[in-house]
Amino acid sequence: HRALVVSLAANGFLQAVIATCTFTFLPKTQGKVQGYYTDKRTMSYDFIMENVYFSGLLFFQAAYYAYPSFFQAIPPIEASLVFFPYYVYRPLFPKTSFRGSLNNDKEKSEKNRVFMNINIYFIKFFYVCAKHVSGFYVNYLIFLNALPASHSGPMRYLLLLGGWGTTISMFLHTLKFKSYIGPRTAMLFYTGSFPLFYVAYSMLWDLVWAHPTVSALCVGGMFLNFA
Repeated sequence: HRALVVSLAANGFLQAVIATCTFTFLPKTQGKVQGYYTDKRTMSYDFIMENVYFSGLLFFQAAYYAYPSFFQAIPPIEASLVFFPYYVYRPLFPKTSFRGSLNNDKEKSEKNRVFMNINIYFIKFFYVCAKHVSGFYVNYLIFLNALPASHSGPMRYLLLLGGWGTTISMFLHTLKFKSYIGPRTAMLFYTGSFPLFYVAYSMLWDLVWAHPTVSALCVGGMFLNFA
C-alpha cells in the first residue's frame, strides 16, 4: 500500500513538471493572471508552474506518510517541508492571485460573471482549509508519530482526493479549451470534489481532541490566513 500511495502522488507531480515543459507557449504574467477561473481566456504559464509546487507538497506528504524514517534521517529537510514550506520553497514558484481573478472583468463573460465569482470565493475558502488541514495538520501529526494505523483509510482517501485536485485541473481546462465541455461544467467538476475533502476531515475528528495543541495551532493559522 505504501508504494501505491507514493506512486500516485509521484505521478501527479511528474505530470505537473511535464506540463511546464509542454505548455511553454502560454502567457507568462508574473503572477498577475491565473487564467483558470475564466470562460474567456486560457490559463497562464504561471498557474501551471504554481501547480508544480502544490503537487510537490502532496508528493512529499505521501512519501512522508509512507516512509517517515527517510525524512527523519535528514532533520533540516524534514523541518523545512513540515513547518516552513511556504517560506523555503514557495518563493521559488510564481504566485497567482484569486483577487486578480475576481477583479479582472476581462476574464469572464457577462453571463458567467456571477457564477465564476461565486466559485472563486468557494475555491479560495477551500484552499485555505486544505492548506491548514490536509497540509499542516496532517504533516504535524506524522511528525509527532500521532497518526494511528487505524486512520490509514482516511489518509489514503485524502491523498487520493489530493491527487485528483492537483492533476484534474489541467485536464478539465484542456477539455474546456477544446470546447468538449462548457466553462460551468469544467468548474463544477473541479469544485465538486471539495465536499469530499470535508468528509475526509470529519474522519480525523477524534484526533482533534486527542491532540488539542496541534489542533489549536492549525485553527489559529487558518484564522490568521483568512484575516
